[in-house]
Amino acid sequence: MSSDPLFNNIVSSDIIQASNYILAGDLVAFPSETVYGLGADASNCAAVAKVFAAKGRPRSHPLIVHISNLKQLDQFVTQIPPLAAKLMQLYWPGPLTLILPKKPNVLSEASAGLATIAVRMPDNAATLQLIEHCQRPLVGPSANSFGKISPTSAEHVYHDLKDTVAQILLANCAQIGIESTIVDCTKKPITILRPGAITASMLATNGIKAEYAAQLQAQVPGNLKSHYAPNTPTALINYSKELHEHIKGRVGYIGLQPTIIPNNWKQICLSQTANIYAQKIYNALQTFDQQQLDLILIERPPQDESWRAINDRLKKATADFALKNPALAASVAHF
Repeated sequence: MSSDPLFNNIVSSDIIQASNYILAGDLVAFPSETVYGLGADASNCAAVAKVFAAKGRPRSHPLIVHISNLKQLDQFVTQIPPLAAKLMQLYWPGPLTLILPKKPNVLSEASAGLATIAVRMPDNAATLQLIEHCQRPLVGPSANSFGKISPTSAEHVYHDLKDTVAQILLANCAQIGIESTIVDCTKKPITILRPGAITASMLATNGIKAEYAAQLQAQVPGNLKSHYAPNTPTALINYSKELHEHIKGRVGYIGLQPTIIPNNWKQICLSQTANIYAQKIYNALQTFDQQQLDLILIERPPQDESWRAINDRLKKATADFALKNPALAASVAHF
């Protein structure tokens, strides 16, 4: 836990208190099986506006609405296609967001003016209880400044957004560790707009055909070219001992397994298994980003489908490396 005495004033497991804040139009950060979300009453225009302001999020970037029961869908969607109903039965609550046709009365701020709305049911008991106590769905983008590393702990949220949230709801979080899979159920075949823990192959085993989107769609949460980025210059590399001779300064190295590194480097080893790696990657980035390093190096993971979502996040987290750090980029260009 944080040693900051103010931490205990904001972080609490009190669900009733959190629901009172939500109903008063304030922001509450809530845990989920993916990452921490920044919650607000999805029916309150002023509260939704606070979410965009707190994150510095463009209004053109839609929000995901979080529900605790299927009856709440009636407030938002005009119809539930048969495949969407099957996906709900199979994967809700869980790390799956569905794009569905929305009702005209839904706040345009939450949907960025689109004719669709993104909805999911998180797999976290505390957050489901919070939504039930509020008796209304919550918008809930990741609880971090826009474009930065997603938070997987209360400490991460506090470090970034302590001046904008009324409460950070403390509970177990991040069994998955990366953002939900987003599936557009208004297309045939249904389309995966953002990869996550639920893959096209997993859907296929249940008789559901899904295609990955051929290109980024900027109006989908998390689908900008640069996203999830540390403040510290961060690069993806193929590990080689020659790196030790070319890279100077204070370096944080994130690898799949332990390796010998120079004395002035720091190392975090994650896993050679995709789901375990996903649980740990944001925490590793957060840890190194707070240590005033000159550079973070990430060993390039495998490229098969089970790693697709991880590679998506790492590609975006490092997208601006060469542009913003040309000298460092020249040093790692051959790795």
